Amino acid sequence: MADQRKATEQNFYDRAYESGTVDTMYGFFEISAGVQRYRQLIFADSSGKRVLEYGCGLGGQAFALADRGATVTGIDISDVAVAQARRRATASPPHKLTFVKADAECLDFADGSFDLVCGSGILHHLDLQRSLREVRRVLSDGGRSVFYEPLGHNPLLNLYRLLTPQSHTPDEHPLLKHEIDEMKARAEFFDLFSVFIIPVLWMPGGKALLRASEWIDRQIFRLVPPLRWWAATIVLELRK
Repeated sequence: MADQRKATEQNFYDRAYESGTVDTMYGFFEISAGVQRYRQLIFADSSGKRVLEYGCGLGGQAFALADRGATVTGIDISDVAVAQARRRATASPPHKLTFVKADAECLDFADGSFDLVCGSGILHHLDLQRSLREVRRVLSDGGRSVFYEPLGHNPLLNLYRLLTPQSHTPDEHPLLKHEIDEMKARAEFFDLFSVFIIPVLWMPGGKALLRASEWIDRQIFRLVPPLRWWAATIVLELRK
């Protein structure tokens, strides 16, 4: 069953990377507040650190981390993604960068191999218990892991996912409260209303509208904390 799930994931992303159809939603997954916070956390004190990027795709944040002096290993289940990331690496300035195909639930790295493990939109594709056990195993003492993930409690977003089955793999699921509670991670919530700016983000004034909606989200989360669980995305930080 697990093998079939992983094969489905690989085939889906091989096709997506071959066709260039991995969607950033008009740049939302490049500029939104949650993405910026994720990057801030993984870039902090990254110089000289050994970093594992989970689900690196075409390189994810690996190149930016290497620019900051980290030694980075990127892993992905997609052969196509790994091949394209390697081609990018050969065309970039000399860095300590390695890209390999790997199973995120069964890593071929020694205990304590990394100071930081990070990933964007990866955990919700995996068996959480297995993957987080592996993350903890390969982290050095005092190391940390940071993840940017979708949440699964907003009914409108869940309806959208139901109506667009072609946009995701059948076995993935946005993270749920009980799963996050079990992680005992530090959590920051994003995108209650701001995610609905995506369709107009490309228009003049779209970015300003995004920033305004993100400000509204922060005030709502502060004043009515239970509504955090209707956020679209979450940034998680765990320490060993």
